[in-house]
Amino acid sequence: MIKAKSIFSKILSQIKSVEIVNEFSSQDLNHYFNPVFSEISQLNENSIEYHNSSAFVQDDSSDLDISHLNNTQNSLKTTMNLKSQVQKLQSDKNHLQKIIDDQNITLQKQQNVIGKCKIEIDALKTQNQLINQLNQQYLSQLEGQK
Repeated sequence: MIKAKSIFSKILSQIKSVEIVNEFSSQDLNHYFNPVFSEISQLNENSIEYHNSSAFVQDDSSDLDISHLNNTQNSLKTTMNLKSQVQKLQSDKNHLQKIIDDQNITLQKQQNVIGKCKIEIDALKTQNQLINQLNQQYLSQLEGQK
């Protein structure tokens, strides 16, 4: 397939390089297309046809071309698979980041509640100390009256 593309590419380049005139002489045509025709003949000589079958064995360079295409295709599949895995990991990362952010918000709220509780505990301790002082004064007054 690649060799066929190469041949047609050469034919096209030969056609483009010929000045367009009303008529081509057969000599002009032979000059431009003989190299292409000889390459086609060489490809045909390099191919071995099987008996009673349309299958044929390609020359080594065609096998290399197919091998290269297969390797490229496998690399592309691997790349697409890796890209899919990266997207999944990115999605998982985003999901986990949202969970962490939610937990951080919850933790901050809990720390705020703890802070308020500490303030209330300190206020209650202060009140308790004042009550204890008042109780001591009251007891002292009662003892003083006896």
